Amino acid sequence: MKRSGASPWLATLALLAAAATAHAIQPAHWVHTTEADFASGEFEHVVVTNLGDLKLAAGTTVLGALPEPASIVYDLVVMGNDVLIAAGPEAKLLVRDSDGEKVDELLALENEQIFALDVYGDALLVGVSGNPSRLALYTRDNEEEGDGKALETLIELPGVRYVWDMLVVDGVIYVASGTDGQLLRVDPKAEAGEAGEADGAENADDPRIQVLLDANQANLLCLGRDGKGRIYAGSDTEGLIYRIVENDGEPEVFVLYDAAEPEVGALLVQEDGTVYAGMADANQARPGRLAAAKKTETGRPEIKKEKPRVPDQPKAKPSDDAAAPAEGDEKNPASDGPPLEPTEPANAEGGASKPQTMPAGSPNPATPDDAAGGQGDAEAKRKPTTEQFQQLREIISNRLMKARVTGRMQSRPGSMPARRPSAPSPKGTRSAKRGGARKPGNAIYCISPDAFVKEIFRESVMILRIIEHREKLLVATGNEGQIYQVDPDAEETTILTELEPRQVPAMQISGDHVLIGTANPATLVRLDRGFSREGTFTSDVLDASQVSKWGKLLQTCEISDGTSIGLQTRSGNVADPEQAAWSEWSPQKLLKHDPDARPLVPIELEIQAPTARFLQYRLTMLGDGSKTPSVDRIAIAYVVPNLKPQIASLQIKAPGGAAGSATPPRPRAGAAKPGAAEPRHQSKLNIVWKASDPNKDRLIYALHYSPAGVDRKLLIAEDLSTATHTWMTQRVPDGWYVLYLTASDRLDNISEDAATATRRSDPVLVDNAPPRLEKYQSELPEKGTVSLTFEAVDELSAIRGVHWSIDAADDWKPVLPDDRIFDSTAERLTVRITDLDPGPHVLTLRLTDAVNNARYEAKIVEIE
Repeated sequence: MKRSGASPWLATLALLAAAATAHAIQPAHWVHTTEADFASGEFEHVVVTNLGDLKLAAGTTVLGALPEPASIVYDLVVMGNDVLIAAGPEAKLLVRDSDGEKVDELLALENEQIFALDVYGDALLVGVSGNPSRLALYTRDNEEEGDGKALETLIELPGVRYVWDMLVVDGVIYVASGTDGQLLRVDPKAEAGEAGEADGAENADDPRIQVLLDANQANLLCLGRDGKGRIYAGSDTEGLIYRIVENDGEPEVFVLYDAAEPEVGALLVQEDGTVYAGMADANQARPGRLAAAKKTETGRPEIKKEKPRVPDQPKAKPSDDAAAPAEGDEKNPASDGPPLEPTEPANAEGGASKPQTMPAGSPNPATPDDAAGGQGDAEAKRKPTTEQFQQLREIISNRLMKARVTGRMQSRPGSMPARRPSAPSPKGTRSAKRGGARKPGNAIYCISPDAFVKEIFRESVMILRIIEHREKLLVATGNEGQIYQVDPDAEETTILTELEPRQVPAMQISGDHVLIGTANPATLVRLDRGFSREGTFTSDVLDASQVSKWGKLLQTCEISDGTSIGLQTRSGNVADPEQAAWSEWSPQKLLKHDPDARPLVPIELEIQAPTARFLQYRLTMLGDGSKTPSVDRIAIAYVVPNLKPQIASLQIKAPGGAAGSATPPRPRAGAAKPGAAEPRHQSKLNIVWKASDPNKDRLIYALHYSPAGVDRKLLIAEDLSTATHTWMTQRVPDGWYVLYLTASDRLDNISEDAATATRRSDPVLVDNAPPRLEKYQSELPEKGTVSLTFEAVDELSAIRGVHWSIDAADDWKPVLPDDRIFDSTAERLTVRITDLDPGPHVLTLRLTDAVNNARYEAKIVEIE
């Protein structure tokens, strides 16, 4: 059958394929898209989230420092145009009025402290910690009395040493106290008989005070309330979160969660019963981030507002506390003196929603018990169907079966199970935590209305206050003065700002701003509820390793209406722009909101910087105060001119010898009888080399040789792809040679751009000829003795050894030259052999050179 010729288009296609194989230099890229990528840059009013997004930071303004000797803001409340401040360590009530020019002192207390403030009607409610503590009211009407008399005592709290937090609900005041760990319900308007019987002996005579919770821990530190009126309290020592339900005056108490950390520093409770609990173990507040910034993209969660539910479970009756402790077992009594000043947070003995040091004599934090629990209340109107009951039985059955193996109950994926409480420990004692080592740092736990627990934040900080802000959490921390923004649904965490003061104990929304009270030093700071109007991010210096040509910059960003992003670049040939002159920053390329822009599509931008080795880019982000642009990804292409390959080494190795040595190894001493190992010469050399290409191109190699004194290079092998080759030397004459290795990057470059590099070896000896026996003479000087003299001569290699043997025996005897050293290509030797039997004998001589060439000479000697 006749074959048709190849069509022209097939030939063209083949040529194109060949051209594609020999492609030109491929550009390299710098890609910034994760938190770690951006972290080494310089930020000014710009932040990077844990998801790797650049955004404008929140604006901050220092409103002023507090008058001496105040060093800590414990709490603050906004009333009208005034900001009321509880400061320490000496108890002072301060005010910043509507003029905002300064902070004035309203009153000072002796031998008392103020850790908590709230609003009670038209008055300021002041929680005064002392011996005893009290609740007092402050109004402008009695301000002129001064000297502490401006405080009108509302009610005394016998037996209470510290008032850590307060909640006011319809004229009723809930008080988190210490050092007896009680939650008090105070109704100042109640009369005898209305408040019910009090549970605490100290307050039994005052019907206005009811003890809702008498915990085993020394202090209840923070409070919250949901839309159903349920009260939540966080404890010290064991990190318990209690939920208290008031039913006809009888409190029902549940442990909602038992955290791994010993201190609950802050609570935020939402209307639906979702609880955010921030932990404040002072021993875990350490400098630096808990974990390195993310170096890889991990995707983003799909945000769904609807939360799954499980059937409500029936209420459990609270366990009563054990009998009163024996004398000497109760909690450490309050000291008669004032609490210590909290100027050393790392040594603080308790955390709270308003951070403070624990009073002298109070217990140190203990490792929390692993038990916790509590489930949601049953709702009578939500009755599951028969099918739902059956599904629930199957779920519970599966969880119980697995729990028998693992010892832990399962929960929904991505959540932590709320555990049952352990048996109550006697009042004033601490239970030891079960389980393994806890995680480092402090966490924020999100406890859903169904009592499922999920960790949404963990850092090496104390969490001192949590508020909700634009459907996100603002988290005030110590000991590095950081304000975090946490978006639980988006799994996004951002350091909004880092203040100079080390602790941020107080935070309160005021109109369009957030007011912040700090410690060490004590200042009042305003955090704008929006964003800074302008900020810049300057990248770290990017090193192309060689002078390079810049390609396009691809920017993936989101620019909403009213915001914009400006890009500038500059370049230079020294690593530090401050050490020598770089180019000036290029004119700014401003990107504005484009309603027709396609989402997620990168924007291509020209890099207007001269060709150089180093490059920087600067982003200027602009907003309107309520919105921020966002940068998700920066990709920069650059190409380094094709550089020739680099050959680091070229070595010749004899078989079995060390790299770089063409001499085979000597036999190991003591391996066998002297001379027993027969020399083995191999007529080949192993050639090894190390080479690389600065452009990461593939390399291909060629080997040549040139005899000594000859200029022409002769081919050994070409198109080698590995860094080793064996040269069969019996194909060339004996003598000295120089080898040449040529490396080429032509596989990845077109012919006119391909580059080569050549390296020559040290002189290499090829010697495949054994030594010669010359000037041989033998004598019989006496009976049974023969004496030999001869020379061992080699053309190229030094003589390594001479041995003799009688009658073809394997017992080779060594001989030394007359000058007692083998050091040249010609050696004279004398051999005297005695005790030979009369008759003929075969005398064999073995001459060996440095490359294991061996010659055997056999002689017949007649012994008389």
